[in-house]
Amino acid sequence: MVAAAVAVGHSATDRLLTDWQSAGLLDRPTKRGLGRGKGITALWPESQLRLWLLLLDKRRQTSQIPNLCNVPVALWLFFGDTYATLDQVKKSMRTWAQRYGPGRGHKQAKQIARRLVTDLPLQISNRNARAALIEHVAAAVLHGIRTDSERRDLRRRLLLAIGVKDGQELPPAGPILLVELVLIRLLAARQLTNGTVPDHVVLWARAWHLFKLQEYLAAHEAGNLPSVPGIPFDRPSLDTLIPNACRDLLTAIGMAMSLSKDEPMPAPFLNLDAWANGQVALTVSHEVEQSRIVLPGGRVHANVKIEVSGSVITDPTTSRQSV
Repeated sequence: MVAAAVAVGHSATDRLLTDWQSAGLLDRPTKRGLGRGKGITALWPESQLRLWLLLLDKRRQTSQIPNLCNVPVALWLFFGDTYATLDQVKKSMRTWAQRYGPGRGHKQAKQIARRLVTDLPLQISNRNARAALIEHVAAAVLHGIRTDSERRDLRRRLLLAIGVKDGQELPPAGPILLVELVLIRLLAARQLTNGTVPDHVVLWARAWHLFKLQEYLAAHEAGNLPSVPGIPFDRPSLDTLIPNACRDLLTAIGMAMSLSKDEPMPAPFLNLDAWANGQVALTVSHEVEQSRIVLPGGRVHANVKIEVSGSVITDPTTSRQSV
């Protein structure tokens, strides 16, 4: 792996390869004994070599490990296990989520809190009130949201910060959705950094994200998107989807953890219990089309189309309920 990277002009070392494996950017190799005390050999599939070279290319743009975590997660989101395994993705997400999780120190937690509330249309101009809000969000970053009462209290503070008073009827969309996003991301980040997110939840989150992305793209194509002040409804492209892959998967994981047992699902294959029981077969097809937009550096802007379908196995020996 290192020799192949050096051969094409990258500055790569054994230490870098090991560090990236620990972070989840690359998967662990399959090790085989050579027999009779001759040692072992470590083998990676060709897809991991391509990922390794892609990450080294991206490192020229950013050296921040959390930013690079978006690459394997995005490849897994859109292409499945072809480029990254589930274990690798969970490790990469845990590395990325540490910026939202405990153990980063109070100063870092406040920086994270400021980023989390950046998109909120805050209606507080008083510096002390704004600082107090940041402190409360930072405390949730450091310690997690441990009880329903803590979650309700933080939600109330965030609503007040965007101008929704106690007892006031909530508007149907807009800023309220952004408040809920802050809360579910905090919930998911805590579980990810603790390593307590089950495999089936991550798999469900992928299906949910792609399904909602498909719905969004269809609505955008038809011109049926709402007009909500403060929320842009741009058409996603690979250039915007890949850098936000970890954030999007974090959001979907938080959705899974926030669902109630009787929550209606837009499709049968999105039933979380079916994923827990291994009863879902998912099919994802995609198409990348180049637009006429040329980005800086000569890169061509690329749009993506997604089609997601699934089936629930009602009887493992005979039938499936298709969607």
